[in-house]
Amino acid sequence: MSPRRFRPPALYMKSPFLRSVLDGMPESVKIIDDKYRLVYVNQTSEKNLKQDLNELRGRSCHQAFYGFAEKCFFCNMGKVFEKAEPSIGYFTTMVNGVNRDYEVSVFPLNSDGNKVHYAVEIVKDITPVSKGNALPQIAGKITSRDKNFTTVF
Repeated sequence: MSPRRFRPPALYMKSPFLRSVLDGMPESVKIIDDKYRLVYVNQTSEKNLKQDLNELRGRSCHQAFYGFAEKCFFCNMGKVFEKAEPSIGYFTTMVNGVNRDYEVSVFPLNSDGNKVHYAVEIVKDITPVSKGNALPQIAGKITSRDKNFTTVF
């Protein structure tokens, strides 16, 4: 198999199918370049910011999403650009007066063989699980189906 050629994300984003997949996700999905500029955001991100992609494209992710002049202290993006490996992190922030917990998954999108030019960031609200609200309910449903699993959870 021959190596894949480097392609800018704009070429991928012309696909109606791919856009519909990303726009249908409840998580905030962003494509960010190696200068920390937004290349693409899905509809969840647009809704969260009350701005559309045309207003966001080219702005730094840390400024657009958090109002920070510098990159976020919890940012995993640098690791991904340096090591070309996926990274997962967590942070808590106040939303409408309530602390919310988030998982941030970042992975390299394209590489020219030497350098990662773009990364995908997926931010998922994990508050129900982290606060213990959902996990016991899910585990309870699993254990209630099979008496042998009552001690597993």
